[in-house]
Amino acid sequence: MNAGYLSVWIILVTIILLATGWRRQLTGDVAPAVLIAAGVGWLILRPFSIPFLSHTQIELAMIWVICWSVVPIFRNGNRLMTIYLLFGAAMIGMLWFWMRRLYIVDPVFIVIHPLWDGPLIAGLFAGWMAVRFQDQLFLLTLAIFLGEFLLQYSLHLRLPAFGLGGAEWWDRFLLTLCTARVSGACNVLISKWTTRFRLDGYQDRGGQSS
Repeated sequence: MNAGYLSVWIILVTIILLATGWRRQLTGDVAPAVLIAAGVGWLILRPFSIPFLSHTQIELAMIWVICWSVVPIFRNGNRLMTIYLLFGAAMIGMLWFWMRRLYIVDPVFIVIHPLWDGPLIAGLFAGWMAVRFQDQLFLLTLAIFLGEFLLQYSLHLRLPAFGLGGAEWWDRFLLTLCTARVSGACNVLISKWTTRFRLDGYQDRGGQSS
């Protein structure tokens, strides 16, 4: 699959689902105007990049997404939750870095596909650590940026110049976010089923004891 095709497919499916009433399941309580503004800004900034440190180019669209993910979390005022999400982002970022580096340096142990393994595992962790869309976006944006930056920086002796962004990067990012949404939904369902099962068990035991 060519780089960028997965992103286009995910975006088209997301637009269809949002237009058919699945907004709350996909993006939680994020207002439609916010989604439109973020999407339009991403499309406008996508072709542009700026220098970052000495030998790195970073896409303006990536900075745009980072700002949209960071600002709501810090405006929320919940310091404990913010620290928890920062810790989770660091953990997922290091996991992303080591998986990607392992596949590049010694591509022997591949679970499904080199493009998919990292996003799937990172998305699963993010879905189990956070349920809200805003929290997952914050987690994954910082984690993938950190992991990709560490990866690129660790390989800078082989690559005289590199960029943070690109079609393949957005493929990974959107696939990770989709995996996190599915994982988070499964987490909620399992929690509800577990709670209901426990309540039913208590009621049954209560009826027998009386």
